[in-house]
Amino acid sequence: MRLINGSVLLLRSGGKAQFGTGERNGFLVKGLTPAHIAILKWIFEKQNWYNSHLERRFPENKKEVAEILKVLSDGGLTAKHQVPDGDCACAFHLYGSDAPIKARKEALIGISGLGPLGISLSRKLVACGIKSLILRDHEQVKTRDLCVYSDEQLGAVRQDVAPLLLGVNKQLPNRSVTLEIAICSYLTNPTWAEACIKQGLPHLPIIKRETEIEVGPLFIPGRTCCLHCQHLAKRDVDPEWPQLAAQLTGTDPVMADTSLSEYATAFAVREILSYLAGLPVSLVGASWVFNPADPLPQVRQWLPHPQCGCVSC
Repeated sequence: MRLINGSVLLLRSGGKAQFGTGERNGFLVKGLTPAHIAILKWIFEKQNWYNSHLERRFPENKKEVAEILKVLSDGGLTAKHQVPDGDCACAFHLYGSDAPIKARKEALIGISGLGPLGISLSRKLVACGIKSLILRDHEQVKTRDLCVYSDEQLGAVRQDVAPLLLGVNKQLPNRSVTLEIAICSYLTNPTWAEACIKQGLPHLPIIKRETEIEVGPLFIPGRTCCLHCQHLAKRDVDPEWPQLAAQLTGTDPVMADTSLSEYATAFAVREILSYLAGLPVSLVGASWVFNPADPLPQVRQWLPHPQCGCVSC
C-alpha cells in the first residue's frame, strides 16, 4: 500500500487527527488511542508499506492497525498502484484510488488539435496516469506555438513531435478508443463528430473563440444530444446561424489565452477522469464557457432536438 501524493496528517489534542486541509476534502477522526496515533505516525513517515510489515511492526495492535487502514481507505488516502507523478491528492479524493487508476491506464484517448491548448490538455492527462493517446494534427509548429514546443521543433508536423513533449509512445495501442477529444476554433468539426457517431464513440469538443473557451458538451451517441441537435438549437435562437456557421468554417484558427487555457483544460481533465471512473459528469447535456472577464464559468444546457431524432425524446 502507499499514501496518495500530498496526504497530510495533523494531530490534534484529545485523541483527534485531521487529514488534509481543504474544506471539501479534509476530514477529522476522533477517539484515537496512543496506539492509533503511533500507527499513523509510522505510516505517514514511511509513505508506502506492506500490510504484513505493518502488522509485524505492531504485533499487539492488530485491531488498531485494521481500524487505521480502514480510516485511510475510506478517506481515499491509500492506493495499491503506483501513483503518477503530478497527480494531486484532491484528484484521488474526488475519484477514489485503485479502480480509477486502472481505468486511466486502460483508457485510450484520441486528441485532435495539438496547438498550445491541446498540449496543455494532453500534459494534464499524462500527469494523471493516461499514457495511451492517439495524437492528430497535420499542421506545422508555428512561431506562436513555441510557448509549448521548442525552437528546434519549429516547422515540424505537430503530431510527429508532440509525443516527444508528452513522453508517450508514437505507436498506436491495439485496442478501441475510449473517448475522442477535438480542439477547434469557433465551431465543432462536423466531419469529426459524424465519424465519432458512426463508430459509436463518446466525443468531447473544446471550442476556442476570441475571448472564451467552451468545453463540451460530452456527446454520447444514442444517449445524449448530438452536434446536429446543438446546431438546430442555435438556429432556433438565431435563424441566420447556418449562414454565420458557414462563414466561420473558413476562418483562421484563433489562439487561446494561456491562463484561460490552463483553467479550461483543468476542468476538462476533471470531467474526463470522472467519465473514465463512471462518476457523474457535468458535461452531459451541458457545456461550460470560460471567459477571463468572469471568475465563474457560464453553463449552457443542451437537449436532444425534436427535429433531429438521434435520441428518443
